[in-house]
Amino acid sequence: MKSGNPKFKKGDLVFFRKFKIIPKKPSLGIVVSEPQLMFVHDWEMIPHPYKNYWCYNIIAEEQLFKDIPEDMLRSVNDEDEKYSE
Repeated sequence: MKSGNPKFKKGDLVFFRKFKIIPKKPSLGIVVSEPQLMFVHDWEMIPHPYKNYWCYNIIAEEQLFKDIPEDMLRSVNDEDEKYSE
């Protein structure tokens, strides 16, 4: 997700798909770090606000995954948002 503020915080439950290319059901994970701002994109030619790219460390399937981009995660509480198959 590209936004001004992070979508998740430490302790949030998320669905996580390790590989977007290989069809696999998402795993349930927990965010174990504070959001990390990885990149800020400044659109010089387009009058839009800055776009912040956030990442997180999560634990899923008894493994620690580091620096996972926000767009690879989905909130457990977000019923309308679905992974594309």
